[in-house]
Amino acid sequence: RAVKESQVLLRGGCACTMNRGLSVLGRMGLTAAAAAGAIADPRRADLVAVVGETTGELALRALLSRMKQTPHGRHLLHQYNERRSVQGEPELSMGSSLQSKIPQFLKFPKNSFGFCYAKFMTDNGFRADSRPRVRFLEDPELAFVLMRYRECHDFWHTLTALKPTVLGEVAQKWFEAAHTRLPVAALSAVFGPLAVRSPHEHLLLVSSFVPWAVATGARSADLLSADYDALFELDIDTVRQQLAVSTPKAWLRSAADRDAYLTSSSRP
Repeated sequence: RAVKESQVLLRGGCACTMNRGLSVLGRMGLTAAAAAGAIADPRRADLVAVVGETTGELALRALLSRMKQTPHGRHLLHQYNERRSVQGEPELSMGSSLQSKIPQFLKFPKNSFGFCYAKFMTDNGFRADSRPRVRFLEDPELAFVLMRYRECHDFWHTLTALKPTVLGEVAQKWFEAAHTRLPVAALSAVFGPLAVRSPHEHLLLVSSFVPWAVATGARSADLLSADYDALFELDIDTVRQQLAVSTPKAWLRSAADRDAYLTSSSRP
């Protein structure tokens, strides 16, 4: 039965509503199937998302508690709970409204956080409204936290200046694992290096990116609670300073490596 449940729920991509009442065996089968599929093909964002939902409850509760300790985190949760009291099961995503603002961000000064974010998205063909929806978390506040984590990923990419290459994504997952303690981020950080083919990139990962990611992710401000709307017009280095996020620039010795793996927002 667990295998059948997991096959049915994984078939057909990502749904937009939460599946409730999944049995314990069904959840275990779903987790195992999704984890195996995600390791075999890390490009399957839908499977990675399922692993995040079925394994991350304890870490999500810790992140929820952390959000409640910050003024803007409490504000975000209050807004969400107000919508939930009126709408029942409101939209978790901020992606649609954010996507509509990208043309406006591209008119901002080129050193602004908003411009750097919009350029990162457009240069790579990404959309702010493309993140998988939460399907397997019954606690609405935990679902909100997880959806916010997914949608903050590209904000964090912009702040860290990591290009969305294989090596850049693995380094980003190490940063996210250190910052959030989410099992899905740790899983990607541990198994992601299997997709790194170059010996030079393996060396960079171990000697530069992982030490940077662990140190920076652990000491940064609570990035889930950050008021990004108030930061878009600010200089990106000012935003990094406010949020205590540094790029790996200082950890990369050669200019060639900095040019190859970091976006232009990391350079003067």
